[in-house]
Amino acid sequence: MNSGYQKNSFDIDIILNKVNKGVDARHIYLLWYVFGSSTNKHKSKKHTENKMNTNLVVPGITDLTTLDCLTRVSNLKLYCKAVEAALTEKCIFCNIDSEINKVLVGNEFWHAWQSPCPERFTRHHFIMVPKRHVKETGDLTNKEKLGLFDIVSKLVKKYKLKARGILIRDGDARFSSGTIQHLHCHLVVPDGTGRVALPLCDGEDVAMECYARAVVFEKLRNGSPIANLTKEEYNLVKDRV
Repeated sequence: MNSGYQKNSFDIDIILNKVNKGVDARHIYLLWYVFGSSTNKHKSKKHTENKMNTNLVVPGITDLTTLDCLTRVSNLKLYCKAVEAALTEKCIFCNIDSEINKVLVGNEFWHAWQSPCPERFTRHHFIMVPKRHVKETGDLTNKEKLGLFDIVSKLVKKYKLKARGILIRDGDARFSSGTIQHLHCHLVVPDGTGRVALPLCDGEDVAMECYARAVVFEKLRNGSPIANLTKEEYNLVKDRV
C-alpha cells in the first residue's frame, strides 16, 4: 500500500466489498472519487479544483458497461442516438443509421464506412464492422475472418491507400475504450501533420472527464438549455454540441 494512503472505512471496506461483487476497477475508482476520500493525498489537483460531477444517471439504464460506453461517445447527437439504442436494446452497428454511417464497401460478412468522429491528423478513418452481432474475434467464423481482409483490400484499392494502421476493439468494451458493444475495427490513414492516437485505455483523468461530459450531455438530452450550464460544464461540451 502507498505510504501516502491512510485507511478509512469507505476506502477499504466498501471498495473491497465492491471487488468481491465483481465491480470493475474503473467503477471502484468512480465510487471513491464521487463519494470522496478526504485522507487520500494522491487525488489530482485537477479533480480537486474542478469538482466535476461524474455521477451519470440515465433513467432506464442500470447496466454499468452500457453506462461506461455512453461516457465515451464524442458528441451530443451521437450520445442521444446511443441512449435511444440502449433504451430500446438495439445495437447501433446491427441497426445502421445511414445518415451517420454511410456504407462505402461491403461483402457477405462485413461493411465499412468513414468514422463520423475521425481521429485528429487522419486523412481517412474507416470503421469496419461484422454484419453478425459478435463481441470478440474468437466468435468469428473462418469465413468472417477472411471477410475482414477482403474489406481491407477493397478500401485499399478504392482509396489508393499507400499505408494504414488497424486497431481492433475486441472483447469487453469497458477495457478497450469502446463505445459500442459490437466487434469493430478502425482503419486509419495519417495525414502526416501530427500524432494519431487511438486509445485502448483512457486513463483515470480522461475517464473522469468523459463521465463528467456525459453528465452534461444527459442534462442537454433532457432539455436543459445550454445557457444554464456552468462555465466548467460548457467547456466540457462547447465543441461537441
